[in-house]
Amino acid sequence: MIFDGKIVKIDFSTLPSYYQYEISRYDYATHTTVYKGVWQADFVDTTVQDGKTYQYTVTPFFGERKGESVILPGVTTKRGETVVPEVPPDITQEEWWNK
Repeated sequence: MIFDGKIVKIDFSTLPSYYQYEISRYDYATHTTVYKGVWQADFVDTTVQDGKTYQYTVTPFFGERKGESVILPGVTTKRGETVVPEVPPDITQEEWWNK
């Protein structure tokens, strides 16, 4: 995940492509589902606002079966800066959809 001036980008290139994913974004005031659908190499959130801290969760699903949500590191937006948050959990080596 990276914040690059105006967007937050989450890289999914190493995740299994046969699952669908739901991405939720939280800040102190709101919870928003920003994507729900089939696998894509990355997700770009262009609706972030300057000076806010966001937390994202990714939940895999297959049909009606949902996996465990993974909480990504928080990111604080500051215009004009590129911020790489702390290293996210390694979800590609686990069967986290079975938990």
